Amino acid sequence: MSLSNISPLPSTKTPPPSNPIPNDQILILPCTPADASMLASCLYTSFPSTFWDLVEPPSQRPLPAIRLALMAKRLIPSLSDPAIQWIKAVHAPTDECMGMACWTLPGSAVHNPLRKSAIAFYAWDAKMRWTQHDVEEMFAHVCAEQWDVPIARNDRLRAQFFQGQAHWYLSPVCTWPKWQGMGVGRKLLAWALERADRTGTPVYLRSAPEARGFYERVGFEEVEEGVFVRRGKGGVGEV
Repeated sequence: MSLSNISPLPSTKTPPPSNPIPNDQILILPCTPADASMLASCLYTSFPSTFWDLVEPPSQRPLPAIRLALMAKRLIPSLSDPAIQWIKAVHAPTDECMGMACWTLPGSAVHNPLRKSAIAFYAWDAKMRWTQHDVEEMFAHVCAEQWDVPIARNDRLRAQFFQGQAHWYLSPVCTWPKWQGMGVGRKLLAWALERADRTGTPVYLRSAPEARGFYERVGFEEVEEGVFVRRGKGGVGEV
């Protein structure tokens, strides 16, 4: 299991929200390095504890504040990388962050920024002046078999599928529990779909198969189990 395989959006079994947030109250804004701690908290809060228990076994975890700080530290360099765009959904009336998404831009390398190897691949260690000890410390409590291995496998499959073709890639995306089911995830998805439609660029993501109905309604095709691709225009207005 990886973040890419956990459905970030309502499944077909989830009824439409009875009180969705009005579109004009959801602001989609770019993230900055100052958002790293908030993004780390969103990841830990939004994805199930059963997932994190596999990825970061409780017996190996540092204190909660240190764990959060280490995740935030891992995210910081990707927040200023030109190949990657983190966005956040902000509730306009309260200025509260409701969710976030990480989009890898078309033409970028097929290398998920959450992988441990991304630090050397994108030369973030040199940029951040991190030593090998720093890198090992950030991942000391992380089970590579549950984190890096499946993410790397997903990257290989994506590279084989596109064969060098430019595409948008979504991973991860999540919504704070109190805002789930209110249309936040749809807005985070629409941000890239609108841009993809301007050039006819494909969009690629992985998600739980039960979300198939939602993705098909906005123009995606499930090309294999849990792998969704959207080519050209299709259904942006329904997001």
